[in-house]
Amino acid sequence: MLEKRLRYFGIYGIISLQPYSTMVIFSPSPILAMTGLRWWQASSQLNSLFGPCGLVLIMAVCLSMVYVKSKLLKTGVYLFAFMEWICSVGYTMFLWSENSFQNFMHLAVTVVVVVLSVVSLAVIFIGARKESLIV
Repeated sequence: MLEKRLRYFGIYGIISLQPYSTMVIFSPSPILAMTGLRWWQASSQLNSLFGPCGLVLIMAVCLSMVYVKSKLLKTGVYLFAFMEWICSVGYTMFLWSENSFQNFMHLAVTVVVVVLSVVSLAVIFIGARKESLIV
């Protein structure tokens, strides 16, 4: 029953994808420069949808891990969820700015997010292979 209810949370992934895609496409863009909007301001505004929606979705996925037997697959998903939390909280706390400490912490968050992303996705892949979920 829980599994069917959790399916409805998939819409948050779609909602989260659109502002993220916009951030990637328009990153340092002439369009933003012409409107006088600084990139980090626009990024922060777009992140107001991306961050919370991504967190709601990954937490629903974590709840659905109750039905998975593979500890490796569960670990990978939990690491990915941890990465999402670091991403959401870290980038909110340390926006790119004129302050060098702020920028250093922003880069540190980026390093942690990239490392956790690679490790979690590798563990998910290995766990899924062991469970024969992918060929």
